[in-house]
Amino acid sequence: MEEGEYKSTYGELTSVRCVFEKALTNHRAKCRLAKHFCLADREGYSCEDAESSLNCAELLEKLRKKSAFVLKVRDINGPLPHNTEIRVQAGGVKGLARLINTEITGTVDDINLVLT
Repeated sequence: MEEGEYKSTYGELTSVRCVFEKALTNHRAKCRLAKHFCLADREGYSCEDAESSLNCAELLEKLRKKSAFVLKVRDINGPLPHNTEIRVQAGGVKGLARLINTEITGTVDDINLVLT
Protein backbone atom coordinates (compact mmCIF):
# COMPACT_ATOMS: atom_id res chain seq x y z
CA MET A 1 0.00 0.00 0.00
CA GLU A 2 1.33 3.42 -0.96
CA GLU A 3 2.02 5.76 2.00
CA GLY A 4 -0.40 8.45 0.78
CA GLU A 5 -3.15 5.89 0.37
CA TYR A 6 -2.33 4.49 3.82
CA LYS A 7 -2.60 7.91 5.46
CA SER A 8 -5.88 8.63 3.69
CA THR A 9 -7.42 5.32 4.78
CA TYR A 10 -6.00 5.76 8.29
CA GLY A 11 -7.70 9.15 8.50
CA GLU A 12 -11.02 7.59 7.50
CA LEU A 13 -10.70 4.92 10.19
CA THR A 14 -9.76 7.38 12.93
CA SER A 15 -12.37 10.10 12.87
CA VAL A 16 -11.41 10.62 16.54
CA ARG A 17 -7.75 9.80 16.98
CA CYS A 18 -6.44 8.10 20.12
CA VAL A 19 -3.64 10.28 21.46
CA PHE A 20 -2.28 7.41 23.57
CA GLU A 21 -2.01 5.16 20.53
CA LYS A 22 1.72 4.52 21.04
CA ALA A 23 1.19 3.23 24.59
CA LEU A 24 -1.71 1.05 23.44
CA THR A 25 0.13 -0.32 20.41
CA ASN A 26 3.09 -1.27 22.59
CA HIS A 27 0.78 -3.03 25.09
CA ARG A 28 1.77 -0.71 27.94
CA ALA A 29 -1.82 0.42 28.55
CA LYS A 30 -5.42 -0.30 27.59
CA CYS A 31 -8.52 1.85 27.26
CA ARG A 32 -12.15 0.83 27.14
CA LEU A 33 -12.86 3.63 24.64
CA ALA A 34 -10.11 2.59 22.22
CA LYS A 35 -11.11 0.84 19.02
CA HIS A 36 -8.33 -1.33 17.61
CA PHE A 37 -7.90 -1.77 13.85
CA CYS A 38 -5.39 -3.28 11.45
CA LEU A 39 -4.47 -1.55 8.21
CA ALA A 40 -2.05 -3.13 5.77
CA ASP A 41 0.72 -4.53 7.99
CA ARG A 42 0.19 -1.95 10.76
CA GLU A 43 -2.21 -1.51 13.63
CA GLY A 44 -3.78 1.53 15.18
CA TYR A 45 -6.42 2.83 17.56
CA SER A 46 -9.21 5.36 17.37
CA CYS A 47 -11.27 6.77 20.23
CA GLU A 48 -15.00 6.16 20.55
CA ASP A 49 -15.64 9.41 22.44
CA ALA A 50 -14.57 12.85 21.18
CA GLU A 51 -14.83 14.53 24.60
CA SER A 52 -12.65 11.89 26.24
CA SER A 53 -10.15 12.28 23.43
CA LEU A 54 -9.89 16.01 24.20
CA ASN A 55 -9.31 15.19 27.89
CA CYS A 56 -6.60 12.71 26.91
CA ALA A 57 -4.95 15.28 24.62
CA GLU A 58 -4.88 17.78 27.48
CA LEU A 59 -3.40 15.19 29.83
CA LEU A 60 -0.77 14.14 27.30
CA GLU A 61 0.29 17.75 26.79
CA LYS A 62 0.75 18.13 30.55
CA LEU A 63 2.70 14.85 30.73
CA ARG A 64 5.02 16.06 27.97
CA LYS A 65 5.68 19.38 29.70
CA LYS A 66 6.22 17.79 33.13
CA SER A 67 8.64 15.20 31.72
CA ALA A 68 10.99 17.74 30.12
CA PHE A 69 13.42 17.64 33.05
CA VAL A 70 13.55 13.83 33.15
CA LEU A 71 14.02 13.69 29.37
CA LYS A 72 16.76 16.35 29.59
CA VAL A 73 15.14 18.67 27.05
CA ARG A 74 14.45 22.36 27.48
CA ASP A 75 11.13 22.80 25.75
CA ILE A 76 8.57 20.37 24.39
CA ASN A 77 6.24 21.81 21.76
CA GLY A 78 4.39 18.78 20.44
CA PRO A 79 5.07 15.12 19.77
CA LEU A 80 8.45 13.71 20.71
CA PRO A 81 10.56 11.12 18.88
CA HIS A 82 8.79 7.74 18.76
CA ASN A 83 10.51 5.92 21.65
CA THR A 84 10.52 9.01 23.86
CA GLU A 85 6.81 9.52 23.20
CA ILE A 86 6.14 5.91 24.26
CA ARG A 87 8.02 6.55 27.51
CA VAL A 88 6.01 9.71 28.20
CA GLN A 89 2.66 8.10 27.36
CA ALA A 90 3.18 4.76 29.11
CA GLY A 91 5.19 6.05 32.05
CA GLY A 92 2.97 9.05 32.63
CA VAL A 93 -0.26 7.06 32.65
CA LYS A 94 1.30 4.35 34.81
CA GLY A 95 2.55 6.94 37.30
CA LEU A 96 -0.87 8.55 37.58
CA ALA A 97 -2.54 5.15 37.90
CA ARG A 98 -0.15 4.24 40.73
CA LEU A 99 -1.22 7.38 42.59
CA ILE A 100 -4.77 6.02 42.48
CA ASN A 101 -3.90 2.36 43.10
CA THR A 102 -0.45 1.57 44.47
CA GLU A 103 -0.80 -2.11 43.52
CA ILE A 104 -0.49 -1.44 39.76
CA THR A 105 2.78 -2.89 38.53
CA GLY A 106 2.19 -3.80 34.88
CA THR A 107 -0.20 -2.59 32.22
CA VAL A 108 -2.71 0.14 33.04
CA ASP A 109 -6.11 -1.48 32.41
CA ASP A 110 -8.04 1.65 31.44
CA ILE A 111 -6.51 5.02 30.65
CA ASN A 112 -9.96 6.61 30.76
CA LEU A 113 -10.37 5.61 34.42
CA VAL A 114 -7.14 7.43 35.26
CA LEU A 115 -8.68 10.63 33.92
CA THR A 116 -11.91 10.40 35.91
